[in-house]
Amino acid sequence: MNTKCPICKNSDCKVIYNNYPGYLEGSFYHIHKCSNCDSHFIVPEENVKRFYDIIYSSIHTYGYDRYYRYIRFVKESKDPLKFLANNESTYYPVYQYLKDKNKLSILEIGCGYGYLSYALHKKGFTVKAIDIASNAIKIARENFGDFFYNMDLKEFLNQTQQRFDLIIATELIEHIEKPDDFLSDCNMLLKDKGKIILTTPNKDYYKSNSIWQTDLPPVHIFWIGKKGIRILAEKQNLVASFSNFSSYYSKFENRLVCYVRSRKEKIGRSSLTEDGKPIQFPRPPLFEIIYLRVMNKISVLRFASNFIHNLINGTEYTLGVILEKSS
Repeated sequence: MNTKCPICKNSDCKVIYNNYPGYLEGSFYHIHKCSNCDSHFIVPEENVKRFYDIIYSSIHTYGYDRYYRYIRFVKESKDPLKFLANNESTYYPVYQYLKDKNKLSILEIGCGYGYLSYALHKKGFTVKAIDIASNAIKIARENFGDFFYNMDLKEFLNQTQQRFDLIIATELIEHIEKPDDFLSDCNMLLKDKGKIILTTPNKDYYKSNSIWQTDLPPVHIFWIGKKGIRILAEKQNLVASFSNFSSYYSKFENRLVCYVRSRKEKIGRSSLTEDGKPIQFPRPPLFEIIYLRVMNKISVLRFASNFIHNLINGTEYTLGVILEKSS
């Protein structure tokens, strides 16, 4: 049976992988591919909100544990927003856009543990932040203040009259079952000349025959590239401009090594047991650990590799986009 693409509503979609492992052990999903916008997606059959309650019930959940560590790092940093941009390309589009801005009102959607909102607050911006995970909001409030709210976007929209200069949603839209509704609600919360900054895993970065090089379903519901983003934007009368990573130099990872490693796809492995406990993965071989530490930690090697990467491939595994209302 044909399934409609959640991005462009095209019905010509094929299952390209049956029973792909899910985030919870023992769960499996069919990976669909849209013939029109080239997006990959799954069809969740349960309420995905419960997964975030499970994920944030432990600070050791694989893939989310680093977010908890950022709490301490941003507190210790003189410029926490710059620290985050240097640490992950996810935050580079936000840093690039805001580095010469001031006095903006900002809403962060899907704030998690709150470290990015804190970094924005430290830069002098007026910030509010929301997330559906109650455990994450509890930790954010304990560490950073009372401008965090445990609610979804629709609830927030219905409860506020405030409009924002900027809405930020890093690594969120791929979690949303109805991205059209999400962008429509964001649009309603913007001032007349307001903008939206999104980041999402960049499907265009990977080989064309890749299946699912993003977080396991149903945590991520779809995997998208520039074409899909443009389609979503146009439906909401928004213009998309994409971040340029050709001048990005991470201080914490070797982007050339990341690119080479991305050429070979491995089928994902579940991250949590059926009762929500983190699964302990075996350590990589010693030679691989040493190699990665050398390539990532030695600044001369890292800089040279990133320089080569930027020359031959200016894209990044993060897709950054600024959305603004078309005139």
